Amino acid sequence: MEVPKYTDEQVPELIQLFTHDKEVLYLLGRLCYGDWKSLTMDQRKQRLQEDLIPIFQSAKSLQDFQRDIVFGFFTRSIINNSVDHIDVEGFDALDPTKSYLFVSNHRDIILDPLLFNVALGDATNIPYARLVFGDNLLINPAIAAIFGMSRGLAVQRGGSLRETFEASKQLSSEIVQTIREGQSVWIAQRNGRAKDGRDITEPAVLKMFHMVCKDEGLSFQQFLEECPIVPLSLSYQVDPCDTMKAWEIYRSLGDEKRSKRKYADLASALASIKTPKGGVSIRIGKPLSADIPTVKEAAQVIDREIQGGYKLWETNYIAYDLCHAPKYENKYTQDERDAFLHRFKSLPQEVRDIAIRSYSNPVELYQKVHEE
Repeated sequence: MEVPKYTDEQVPELIQLFTHDKEVLYLLGRLCYGDWKSLTMDQRKQRLQEDLIPIFQSAKSLQDFQRDIVFGFFTRSIINNSVDHIDVEGFDALDPTKSYLFVSNHRDIILDPLLFNVALGDATNIPYARLVFGDNLLINPAIAAIFGMSRGLAVQRGGSLRETFEASKQLSSEIVQTIREGQSVWIAQRNGRAKDGRDITEPAVLKMFHMVCKDEGLSFQQFLEECPIVPLSLSYQVDPCDTMKAWEIYRSLGDEKRSKRKYADLASALASIKTPKGGVSIRIGKPLSADIPTVKEAAQVIDREIQGGYKLWETNYIAYDLCHAPKYENKYTQDERDAFLHRFKSLPQEVRDIAIRSYSNPVELYQKVHEE
């Protein structure tokens, strides 16, 4: 399924479809209202009629839909219900007259780009970035329509080598065209989330960026000049899907390989929306210099910026000390250590070790960058 493209004239009709889709409305109600579970059916209907539906009906353009619904009501509801605070850093160094290609580490399917765009809108005069996500999330027309109205871009998952090549070329063209038109783009540094906490850029992603420019005869350095890459580091005090990721890794190590369920990524995304995350950090790194000659070197620079700019929380220091000889005991209390371990109490030892290691790995990478 592809991301549909819409115009402002189609918005009223699309809004009407959403507001008449009971399944979509009840899903949004469950995700956006912290007291949804405690409401009776009549109270839920009243909440939808008096609050949610009017919010949707207020959108008269694609810009309204993005600003007021996706990055307004929806994302801010997530923040209010499950985030203690968001720390932002580096946004003041961005030039509001420029458009950027933000290359980010990837921990959460939905939250990473949504929280980034809210921070970008709050901290700068730069328009919301277009978001790149996997087409595996486009499981039905309603969800595809929401992504389309948000002007999302999709990465093709699966397909033949030829299909993947053509899809990558199309995505490269859309990314470069978007930046040339004056709008920024957000994309993850790799295919899929870093379930083990190791944020490492896949050079293939950077090669994809350059594809259309290469066809135009532009070098990689000329591409960097035209589409400035800005590394972006996000970190969560508590990863809302840490146990789910640990189980995925554990199962992938077994003799019996399991294929991913069709709705696994969407289920993970929905679970993460409701789960408490503690604090969140969003840090902008230094834009890449246009004199970097190769994709490999550019990936290494991005890694240093992301790993070295990653905010470490007490959960990371606790995990590191559990996996190594303790050295950060002054970074946390005994109560915090006990609470962290209690989080994984019900897991088998092998899965628990994987989950704890995912919090420890960012410390190791951070140390390595700052020791260089």
